[in-house]
Amino acid sequence: MYLIDLEYFPRVNYIINLYKSGSVHFSSLEPFKKSTFRNKMQVSSSSGILTLSIPLRGGRSVKLTYGEVEIDYKANWQNLHFKTIRTVYGSAPYFQFYAPVLSELYAKKIERLFDWNILCFDSFLKLSKMSNMIQYSSTQVVNKEMLKPSEIIPNEDFQKGLELHTYEQVFSKKIGFKPNMSCIDMLMNLGPDSGKYIMDLTNKLH
Repeated sequence: MYLIDLEYFPRVNYIINLYKSGSVHFSSLEPFKKSTFRNKMQVSSSSGILTLSIPLRGGRSVKLTYGEVEIDYKANWQNLHFKTIRTVYGSAPYFQFYAPVLSELYAKKIERLFDWNILCFDSFLKLSKMSNMIQYSSTQVVNKEMLKPSEIIPNEDFQKGLELHTYEQVFSKKIGFKPNMSCIDMLMNLGPDSGKYIMDLTNKLH
């Protein structure tokens, strides 16, 4: 079993590492790290890469474990994030099929960031039909002696492989293919073929 950090609608290189790991554990007990993808994701827009961030209570001064960090709902960030997804991927092949589920997801107000990210990840697995490819646990208490750190492939190395294995993105003809976006990008453009894409990438990296 591997101990893996949990991202907000994870990037593609993260998904492939989960697939390679087989069985993973998402830890809520680690100290919360700032400037990570725990509370942000990146999508490919008409003007390039766009970053969406979830505001947190306490902002940059947060000094808690991951599982204790609370989401700040003073601003309607959920409406902004879903509106952005709709704007960026409205013409993507699978948006119309997944929009109702995402609309319902972004209407939920989950108190803690870790719980929200679990909900988002579960939604991705179900929509992409990858639930049978990635097994995970997220219990609050874990025997760390049974776990070992995951070997994360550096982004720059992974992107070299992605450049040779592109897929059609909404704005790829205008701005070129943008690798290692949030899994939302892969989902909207590939739908149920997302699992095959991840498996093909894994084979190319060996």
